[in-house]
Amino acid sequence: MTYADLVTTIATQLDLKKTEVAAVIETLRSTIISTVKAGDDISIVGLGKFVPQTKKARAARNPKTGATVAVPEKKTIKFKLASKIAEELN
Repeated sequence: MTYADLVTTIATQLDLKKTEVAAVIETLRSTIISTVKAGDDISIVGLGKFVPQTKKARAARNPKTGATVAVPEKKTIKFKLASKIAEELN
């Protein structure tokens, strides 16, 4: 399902305009990013939990040249699926 399909499906089910649904999704996205960037978790009951994660700096190897390359520390978001959804998938 694409972003456009998701917006259309939600708009149809809730009888809303697509622009309203898109605005809600964008607000959710920006809120998740700003909250996790601040170092806090976001839990959405029944969906899951967004947790900030930092990947340590490491040395990697360029497969083409064999040269060692330094990979800097990186911030990312880990998503833990709610157990309720995991049960429904199985």
